[in-house]
Amino acid sequence: MTLKKITLTLAATACILGGCKREMTVGEAVDFLYEYMSIADKGDYSEDFFRDNAEVALRARREMPWGKQLDDRMFRHFVLPVRVNNERLDDFRTMYYDTLKARVEGLSMHDAALEINHWCHEKVTYTPSDARTFSPLASILNGEGRCGEESTFTVAAMRTVGIPARQVYTPRWAHTDDNHAWVEVWTDGKWSFLGACEPELELNMAWFNEPAARAMLMHTLVFGDYRGPEDVIRRTASFTEINVIGNYVKTRRNIVTVNDSEGKPVTGADVGFCIYNYGEMFPAVTLKTDDKGQAILHTGIGDMFVWASYDGRYGIGKLHTEGIENCGITITLDHTDADPMKIDIDMNPPANGRIPAEASEEAIAANKVRLEDSLRHAYTATFTTRDNAEERLGMAGLPEDAYKQLTDAKGNWRDIRNFIVKANENDRLHDGLEMLKTLSRKDLRDTKCEVLWDALTTAAKPNILSTKDEIYFNYVLCPRINGEFLQPFHTEIHEALSPYINTSEINDEDDARALVNEIITWARDSIAIADSLNTRRLQATPAGTLRIRMADGRSKDIFTVAALRTFGIPARVDQMTGKAQYMIDNEWVDITAESAALGTISEKGTMTMNYVPGKGTLDNPEYYRHFTLSRIQDGQRRLLDFEDGDATEL
Repeated sequence: MTLKKITLTLAATACILGGCKREMTVGEAVDFLYEYMSIADKGDYSEDFFRDNAEVALRARREMPWGKQLDDRMFRHFVLPVRVNNERLDDFRTMYYDTLKARVEGLSMHDAALEINHWCHEKVTYTPSDARTFSPLASILNGEGRCGEESTFTVAAMRTVGIPARQVYTPRWAHTDDNHAWVEVWTDGKWSFLGACEPELELNMAWFNEPAARAMLMHTLVFGDYRGPEDVIRRTASFTEINVIGNYVKTRRNIVTVNDSEGKPVTGADVGFCIYNYGEMFPAVTLKTDDKGQAILHTGIGDMFVWASYDGRYGIGKLHTEGIENCGITITLDHTDADPMKIDIDMNPPANGRIPAEASEEAIAANKVRLEDSLRHAYTATFTTRDNAEERLGMAGLPEDAYKQLTDAKGNWRDIRNFIVKANENDRLHDGLEMLKTLSRKDLRDTKCEVLWDALTTAAKPNILSTKDEIYFNYVLCPRINGEFLQPFHTEIHEALSPYINTSEINDEDDARALVNEIITWARDSIAIADSLNTRRLQATPAGTLRIRMADGRSKDIFTVAALRTFGIPARVDQMTGKAQYMIDNEWVDITAESAALGTISEKGTMTMNYVPGKGTLDNPEYYRHFTLSRIQDGQRRLLDFEDGDATEL
């Protein structure tokens, strides 16, 4: 498969730059999407998919009464793009355009935005979950989503009817352990905010008005090379990250100057502006210093920890002023990995406040009368329960796991039912149920039967390297590798690699090492690294990477692990280190580009932290809540991620 070639005529380019009043054509819209599209999306979705979605966006611009209010910049960046976050892209717009158009018929742009949010609440309500983001259709299927999913869904709905919308988020609150995402909509010439799937009677009203008034940073990723009035945090080949904190609170202009040990300004140093949250100094934004050695950022008014580094040296500082518009500090890079520093620092959040929003008690009460919860509950009542699970499977006497998987699947119960029935009919019920147990509940709720069947029937049977059930099910049969969305890949990988590797039976470790070497070598030589083409760090599917033979480093690791599993080699992406690994002789071996199968076994060690509870301290500090550990390497900090239970108690 070849990548779509971008062909913009001079006339089309003039229109895209805003100097042309004629309507953008479908071809020009698709060209714009491909120009800034992540390589992951180019591999995972067809050109027809983006063309269909572009047609809906252009139709909304023509047919909705506010379409004429949208200039090309507003349309290109906040209506046309399909992607909102890191969600799986789907056919939501093409399926729901007519429904949503009818829902807002006769309404003003302002009232239409409020009404769309009511519709979203009829479909989806808040439920916490992991960081992988449901697609809009998956959110509807299950009737739920965390705030990142609710806002992704609501932005998609707004854009479907031509209302410019963007997902805004605070990377971490400065006053409590948490973060949040919501939606801004552009109506009648200005941006306003709303809680996604949390309809209020007016814009700029939400439960988070008080927390937002204490935020240090709010930002959004805008598709493409956006040239708007907001401060730009980062500009990449795919998106423009903008700072919108000024829409919510009084801001402070922070100037961090970075000097070397001789007092000379350092150009190109990394300056991390950090918020204390979840037991870590979280780098909310990292900027490069300019030719004066300075990095400048507007934030709310509260404490921020600053970590600056360059060429293996680092230094720290603290932004701590309150009540003034400017704050400047100087950081000297006078420490190295071998010369760590000990610090004792207090962090104070912004003062209490509230973004003003007024409404009468009568209006608030009337807004709550709407029957959205009952409509959604009527739908979720159709999900499988233990009482009707046997009937829906069409058989009784199955292991209890079969019924549990069906109920955990919520709105996706039909696909899980079809897989269980199919596995049972083919005498693979035990393996099928064990494979389902390796998946998260979220995976159960949006994974199709074809994905599960491809993994169950195409992945190699247990061999000398995966005789233990736990290893086989978790690191060979499981279709989930990292944070990518799940689609079939075993069959495509098997067909593509079989002509180039020895697929005969593995009888000993020498056979296994030879096979591992062949697979890793093929991936190394056949998949080009293109990190600059995936600045959003989307995790491409193995099948998508195979189709275009190009990926960022992390997606290439996902592909390599998928290829190893396809041929029966236990493999994983280690959660803590982020390294791709395979198992041999009961050891996890890091895959390195230089040494192919002759990788290295990571050094292991144990660190014990002795803690004696005392007056005014916690009885049992917890990892991610009260403390974290970071590794300092080449002057940079990297948080150590631990699986649940690995490092949560002292």
